[in-house]
Amino acid sequence: MIVINDKYAVKSDVNQWILCKKVKPQKKNPEGWEQFKYYSSLQALVDGLSGILLRTSEYESFSELSARAGEISALLDKKLKDALQ
Repeated sequence: MIVINDKYAVKSDVNQWILCKKVKPQKKNPEGWEQFKYYSSLQALVDGLSGILLRTSEYESFSELSARAGEISALLDKKLKDALQ
């Protein structure tokens, strides 16, 4: 599992990439990660997660939104590169 931040993580199986969100740990789910979106390709996952992170970020102007998009891109690039090494 690749933990992206305190809210989202990524894992996969032989058929898909799976985006997980953090939930309250329970007896049946002690790690506290719940699967909630499924993607057929890594690119689709990155696009989907980027959109979620951007839409849920706080911004008050287009320049702040643009800066946040750059931060999200750098974060995902680093996390995926680290996981593949």
